[in-house]
Amino acid sequence: MYKTDNSATVMAIESFGTVWAPLKHAGAFALLIFCFTTLMGQWWNAAKSFTYAFGPKVTSVCRYIFPFLCIIGATAQITLVWTIQDLAMGLVIIPNMIALLVLFPQVRAKTKEYFGDPKYYQK
Repeated sequence: MYKTDNSATVMAIESFGTVWAPLKHAGAFALLIFCFTTLMGQWWNAAKSFTYAFGPKVTSVCRYIFPFLCIIGATAQITLVWTIQDLAMGLVIIPNMIALLVLFPQVRAKTKEYFGDPKYYQK
């Protein structure tokens, strides 16, 4: 299989088929389920993030934009899709880093309180 010009996904699925033909279909089905659950997870995470950041009105708009972006992603070049995904995931870091910096004093105080009083962690 590694000597073919197929993509990595096709090679993996075809490889299962060399062991036993129906495994090729099981591999394709498993890939389909993985893709579907990943998309649903991303959709849910985006909706929750937009709700926390901008409110429920923006979330309702996001619900309609996300499927459209999935169609674009399915038809675009894979390098463009990965670049956009990397950029989007990288942008998530910015509000998280701000929150870490702002909340650091509170987290430090609660950590000292927790470890300073044995009743919190001894049973």
